[in-house]
Amino acid sequence: MLALVALLVAAGGVVAAPPPTPVCAICGEAFHEDVTATDATLQVRENGDVHWRVENEVADPTAGEWQANPDRVESLVDEALNDRSRPPADPTDPTVDVEDGTLTVEFVDRGVARQRLGLLVVPYLTGEGETNRYVVNADRFVVAAPDGGRIVNDPAGATVGDGRAVWTGVATTEEDRAAAWQAPRPDNTYVVTGSGATAGTRSAVVTTLEPLDPGLYGRYGLGLLFVALATYGIYRLQGTRLPRRSVAGGIGLVALPYVAGVAAIHPWWPAGIGALAWPLLGVAVALLPAVGGGVLYARAAAADGSPARG
Repeated sequence: MLALVALLVAAGGVVAAPPPTPVCAICGEAFHEDVTATDATLQVRENGDVHWRVENEVADPTAGEWQANPDRVESLVDEALNDRSRPPADPTDPTVDVEDGTLTVEFVDRGVARQRLGLLVVPYLTGEGETNRYVVNADRFVVAAPDGGRIVNDPAGATVGDGRAVWTGVATTEEDRAAAWQAPRPDNTYVVTGSGATAGTRSAVVTTLEPLDPGLYGRYGLGLLFVALATYGIYRLQGTRLPRRSVAGGIGLVALPYVAGVAAIHPWWPAGIGALAWPLLGVAVALLPAVGGGVLYARAAAADGSPARG
């Protein structure tokens, strides 16, 4: 087992890293090669909506062409916003304006900030269980709390103050590599807004539990609970002819692919363990069913010596 883990760790270190993903589809050179600077402000509202305002400075002659042909740039914006692989999640009624060499795009992302323990959680900069390499592809990327609120956690890479979390990123570059490769990576981080004396404590709880997606894993948990209860019922049936050891072993064999499948579809692990993530996940997938099956087997072995009770 240790040799297998070491092999997996070594393999993880040599696999080429995927290219970084710009967090903003309508910012910087990720949107168009003639964008020279970008300022993005995301204003969180109390109802969970987030209002986006993105200002892209555009070089001539592209700026003049867009101003003369607004339909063309509107089509480009719509195409970029239809990319659901990155923020925003559900842009509504975008407006597009080109004036004095600046392209301004505004829209509302409905209900993206989640209500948690009286706080609002903005998940844009975290992949939520998906492996990602988001980078801040705007010269200034701001997430602002609702009026009267403040940022109550410490988002990675941001400067926090005056109710705002501000990232300094890279919208464009004239060097050989694309700006996305040079832009800062904030890691998987939430932005949490709220107010009150206990907001910081509540935020710590929320940011710890939020990646677990209790709704999703709760549904899988119900499936395992059903299997466990059904097995217990079989044990308790009067006059059952099913060998209890076989039932216990069967449960362990069923649990192994079940847990492995869930983990593969919805992986989650704490940030910062790098190449150890997949090996540790593999060990956990192997050990959890093994331990569970072992407990069931021991219980069954002890019960096999006595007749089933009603």
